[in-house]
Amino acid sequence: METKRLFEWGFDNFTTKTLLNVTEHITQVKVHMGKDKDEVTLVPERKLEALVPVTLDVAEDVKREWAIFEEGGVDAPVMRGQVLGEITLSVGNRVLDTIPLVASFEVLRDETEHMITGVKDFFSQDWVKYSLAGLAAAVVLYLAFVIVYNRKRRRANRRTNYRGRKRRRRY
Repeated sequence: METKRLFEWGFDNFTTKTLLNVTEHITQVKVHMGKDKDEVTLVPERKLEALVPVTLDVAEDVKREWAIFEEGGVDAPVMRGQVLGEITLSVGNRVLDTIPLVASFEVLRDETEHMITGVKDFFSQDWVKYSLAGLAAAVVLYLAFVIVYNRKRRRANRRTNYRGRKRRRRY
């Protein structure tokens, strides 16, 4: 008899509720170098159902905290189902579950933008800047040397009155 009352109390006061559905859009993440899209929507990887008190209001009593692994955004390509974060659901101080957040659709990489970014990144490196500066300095020194050398040669030719090899006229 006592067992029956305990079961009835349990069924009257507790129920299974869906706390998180796979179709819920949790947040969006910026996608760098994406083709046609610059953001991707994150959804839960799986559904979360739990046995909770009947009086529990899912919208108000269940606390949701999510974390994105790459706060500044991710680089394309992004595959559908790729894990980009996680969401933790809790009631009061009790953590119910932590579920991965996945991309809800695919974002391809814009190859032109990828190449431009690669070139910019290459030329922004310190060793490349210093190498180009050194090369420019070497070219300037070489040009200065050629100019000075040619001036000295012309002056020497003027002093000897040398005008080059005389050509013979053919009749």
